[in-house]
Amino acid sequence: MSSGTTGRWRNGDVDWDRWPVPTYLAENYRELHGSDDAVIVHHSAFYRGLAAGGVARAVEVGTGPNLYPLFLASGAARHIDAVDAGAAGLRYLRAQLAEGPDPSWEPFWARCRALNPALPATMTDALRRVRAMQGDAFALAGADYDLASMHVVAESVTEDPDEFAGFCAAFVATVRPGATSSRRSWRTWPATSWATARAGRACRSTARPWRRCSVRSRGTCGSRGSTPTRGCRTTATPGWCC
Repeated sequence: MSSGTTGRWRNGDVDWDRWPVPTYLAENYRELHGSDDAVIVHHSAFYRGLAAGGVARAVEVGTGPNLYPLFLASGAARHIDAVDAGAAGLRYLRAQLAEGPDPSWEPFWARCRALNPALPATMTDALRRVRAMQGDAFALAGADYDLASMHVVAESVTEDPDEFAGFCAAFVATVRPGATSSRRSWRTWPATSWATARAGRACRSTARPWRRCSVRSRGTCGSRGSTPTRGCRTTATPGWCC
């Protein structure tokens, strides 16, 4: 199903509540892949530049069932809102917060903490800083977070360029003036089932005038399991948005 005559998927065309979380986890997060390790190394360097507990309020937009962005942020942030629009991702996330993280996350945690000793002592301690919320970037505009991040969702939110540009603008608007936002995206779900869009130039074009914006990209192509991958991994340098 697609919207209009363009043949492109829009976010509302997909039933995110039925996202196949067990399959996604099995293909992508039951072991620490090199691509994720590269992101952990890069982001850990970023977070080490922030004072431990120096960020009052952080948000991870489109968290889904991915816990390691929350691990990474816990070294700097005293409170983290994990926001996702889909019931399936939220169901998994809330279970992890209530019952403790799956053992499969231990290699991710060990790598994060080895690279940033400011992280809490355990995965459970890190996740105590997290609140799971249903919503999206559009609902968060003007929330004045001190730090915002999104991982993977930047390439799975829509295929429509205009909708994607609006999403990026909303993401930038979640943080207060002078705050930091970062984005990493590189993996897409099969286009026959889930909406996809390539992250890149849109965030640069939608940053507010008072925010500097810079995107650093590293391509990762190929496939992991049966899930195609394409696009780039993008993240901001300290003090820059997007």
